[in-house]
Amino acid sequence: MYKYKNAIGHPIRLHDGKTLLITKDEYSVNPRKDMDTFSTIVAWHNDYIVGDKHKYRTPKDFLDEWEGKAYIYDLFMYQHGMAYLSMEPFNDVWGNAQVGYIYVPKSKAESEHLSEEQVYEIVKSELSIYNDWFTGNVYGYVLEDEDWNCVDSCWGFIGDIEKSGLLDSIPEEYREEVSSALLVQ
Repeated sequence: MYKYKNAIGHPIRLHDGKTLLITKDEYSVNPRKDMDTFSTIVAWHNDYIVGDKHKYRTPKDFLDEWEGKAYIYDLFMYQHGMAYLSMEPFNDVWGNAQVGYIYVPKSKAESEHLSEEQVYEIVKSELSIYNDWFTGNVYGYVLEDEDWNCVDSCWGFIGDIEKSGLLDSIPEEYREEVSSALLVQ
C-alpha cells in the first residue's frame, strides 16, 4: 500500500543524486474529449461542465429519443467541497443529485457482440476513469539531475498511482527505490 500524501509533491532523493517528484497533472487531457469512449454522458448542471457535448435541452428530450433504444444508466453527483460522479446515488440527502445519464445505443452494443452486463462493466470503467480526471486524480513525474535540469518526465496518469502505470513508466533503474520511498512504513 502506498502513502500518497507523502508521495505527491515531495521530492524523492535517489541514490545517484537525482531527484524524482510525483505531482498533480494540472494540464491533463479530458478522457471524454481526447480518448475514444464507448458510452456517452449527457448531463445538466449549473456549476460544472459534465460529460460530453449534447443537443438535449432537458432530460425528457433525451429520454424521448433514447428510451428503449439504448442502455441508459443514471448519473449522480455528490457535491460537497468537491464533486464526485457515480452511477449509484450517494447516501447523502444534501449533496446528492441526479445530474444526467450515461448511455450506449443498443445497436452499438450489438455490433460489438456485447451483453447488457458487459456494457454495464464498460460504462462503469469509463465513469471511473472520468471521475478520476474530474476530481483531479491525475499525476505525472519529473526526474531532475543535481543541477535541477529535467532528465525525464511523463504525465497523464489517471487514477491510483500504483494502478495507473506511473510507477512502471519511471526509468527501471529507479523503480524499486521509488516504490520503497512510497511504501507505508
